[in-house]
Amino acid sequence: MYHRCPILIVLALMALRALSAETLTSPQNSTSTPQAEEMTVVIGGLPISGTRVLPATEKSFRMKLSDTGQTVELFWKDLESNERRRVKKYFGLDEHDGRTVWGEKVRGARVHLASGKELVALPMPERNAYGHRAFKTCGAPLLLISEKDVQTEEPLDAYECDFYTPQEVYQRWLTQKPPAANDAAAYLALAKRCAEIELYHEALDNLKCAEIIDPRTRETQSEFRMMVLNEDARRSAMRVFQELEHAKLTENWLEASDILAKLDRNFPNSEYKSRWDAMRAKIEAGARQELKRNLIPLSYQIFLNLCDKEVMRSYKLDAKGNLVPAIPGKQITTTHGDIFRGTQTKAEFSGYVGLKCGDMELSISQKDILAMVDIQLETGDTSDVRRPTYDQILDYATNTKKRTGLKAELISALATKMNISDEKALEIFDSRITGARGHYEDGKLNVEANYGSIQEANYGKGSWLRPGAKSKPLFIDGARPQEPSKPDKDWLAETSDDPNVWWEHQSAETQIGILRAIAAEHIFRVKSVVEVPCEHCDSKGTYGVEQDDTHTTYRCPHCRGLGVVFKIRYE
Repeated sequence: MYHRCPILIVLALMALRALSAETLTSPQNSTSTPQAEEMTVVIGGLPISGTRVLPATEKSFRMKLSDTGQTVELFWKDLESNERRRVKKYFGLDEHDGRTVWGEKVRGARVHLASGKELVALPMPERNAYGHRAFKTCGAPLLLISEKDVQTEEPLDAYECDFYTPQEVYQRWLTQKPPAANDAAAYLALAKRCAEIELYHEALDNLKCAEIIDPRTRETQSEFRMMVLNEDARRSAMRVFQELEHAKLTENWLEASDILAKLDRNFPNSEYKSRWDAMRAKIEAGARQELKRNLIPLSYQIFLNLCDKEVMRSYKLDAKGNLVPAIPGKQITTTHGDIFRGTQTKAEFSGYVGLKCGDMELSISQKDILAMVDIQLETGDTSDVRRPTYDQILDYATNTKKRTGLKAELISALATKMNISDEKALEIFDSRITGARGHYEDGKLNVEANYGSIQEANYGKGSWLRPGAKSKPLFIDGARPQEPSKPDKDWLAETSDDPNVWWEHQSAETQIGILRAIAAEHIFRVKSVVEVPCEHCDSKGTYGVEQDDTHTTYRCPHCRGLGVVFKIRYE
């Protein structure tokens, strides 16, 4: 590890060591990087001797002190301008117009355009074509500008970093002078040059090559390796942190939350951690708000879909009334019109799909497959197909702890859609009915919105099934008509007071409406229960029939004597 060493501490350290001052010459006109790593840096008139530790950054550089062996970090801003330019050459860097540059000098151009804009670019005359001038910038490998738009062009002394990316410069190095396969020193030198232009992955690759050729390099360059790894991690953390800042600035809270988790997971000891920790509360509050904004409205639609799916679900019974299990399988349709059904198995040959059809192991060439879909394979003989009973529907809607219940399936579907855990989905879903939450920062109080909306569900003719509802007998008063010797089954089912018998006779639309109403009262928050007057009996609950000088009063077949039907408003 290295230590950040403020200028005063360095000066005190130098004074205690009582080193004699040296008269240093500054090779300002030298353009080559010194080969020796031994160097002396003058800060505040006092010299510091040691060896350079690559890589240097735009703000600082590191040295390993000669007398103590301690690695310290010094800052470019603490050096005199001439001294700063001299020391930067030890690190393969240069300074031009007050900025750090690297690479060889090249002849660029300052181009004045007809639009009034000014462009600094590298002319590429060999690629001029069709009345256009070709230029290159660091962000544009090829930029074509009409000759008519070029007003004037001035030569400009520049560096490779102005027009080439570090990766392009690295590829030029490999092309011009690739290291020999058995030259560990060449690979090590290339690794250090890569570190100088912040190509840390390439530096590690070349260092690995040097270590393979000469295993002693691993020990002698251990500190260099560690510095490159640390700097690579620092730069990677900085890039991800910048993504976090952008996501926060654009209020893309879910993305910011994912990036925050990535930083925590991959860079637990980063120097930026205190900065993203300071942003954590606002990001988590924003992510929670964004999840609610997406999840709560979505829950209503998924709820309706699950109700439809459960009512239309069917199961099969054999002749003895036992449930016939179904096995997941595949149906393959070939380009020749043949259809095969079975369970998928491992193919015997590559380029084939394996399918077990009965007792036959079948291999089907992938080039002959037109479509392959999931199906359910029946086992045994099926003599009856049924839909869920009322008791099954009631348990599905009201048992909120059951793993296969409606609420559990709703939460699981929401978690899958939002790519979060079931626990998180449940917490956000239930937050609709808890008190409001707020987040205070920078003098502003932000209160989380609910995002719930009022929905409706109707019991309709199933209002008598609602707990607390009391239906009237089929015959209220008067002479009870004689039942036919062979009563109509539909009439008996419709008038039955057994919910399961009555339920089986109802249409799917009626069943879906009742299931929604029952589930809404158990899964969502009921805002109000509206008693809608029954239109079939004018809210009387009964109707009378005159026949053969007798009067008989029946209960209303729609509301069953309630006089009203129930409508549930829920959130």
